[in-house]
Amino acid sequence: SLVGSRVQVRGTTASHYLSSLRHLTSVAVYAPRPEDFTVIEPEAVDPFTQPLIPVNRVAQYRRGRHAEQRVHVGGVVTLSRAGGEMFIQDDSGGIRIIRADSAASPVGTAVEVAGFVEYEGHLPLLRDAVIRRGAEKPAQVVARVAPVSQILRGDHYGELITLQGRLLDRTTRPGDIDAEMVSSWLVQGDGITFTVEQVENTAGAKLDIPIGSIVSVDG
Repeated sequence: SLVGSRVQVRGTTASHYLSSLRHLTSVAVYAPRPEDFTVIEPEAVDPFTQPLIPVNRVAQYRRGRHAEQRVHVGGVVTLSRAGGEMFIQDDSGGIRIIRADSAASPVGTAVEVAGFVEYEGHLPLLRDAVIRRGAEKPAQVVARVAPVSQILRGDHYGELITLQGRLLDRTTRPGDIDAEMVSSWLVQGDGITFTVEQVENTAGAKLDIPIGSIVSVDG
């Protein structure tokens, strides 16, 4: 596998621009054949043989770590979406994971993850991640009540939390895959209005909550 290796690539270059602002947004190299890749240095160490890194340390400076190295984390799956996106949480916090494949891991499963650190909106995530089932019996992740003031300053990203409020509205739309429907619930909390998205199977029972109800939501 080329993943994690330092390589030399032979291909055709292309530049991508945002013409309205005259910005160079990216430079790509298109290499159509496997022989266009030459491994200069293979991945030094299998990341799964390295100690687990607490999730809240993924974006912190660690002596001896290089940006192109995969990191090894573990936790319990708290959300799994179609297309390979998922969230996991350990004792230190939660993080978003973009899998290298499009498989799904059930919520509550203990997993180990090796992936490349990237940032979106100044927040870390692991991309092109490889997932393995965790060796230990998963500990139950319990949603914690999160004060609105902490959410507004960016705390608890990727964590399983509880919010309460009054249900104002509900809309539905088709999901990303067949036989799914996404319900969007608009909720007025204490000092914040937020949206809750719930994926439902069209063949299953529908959650029917009257508008105006006071609800408690974990997510």
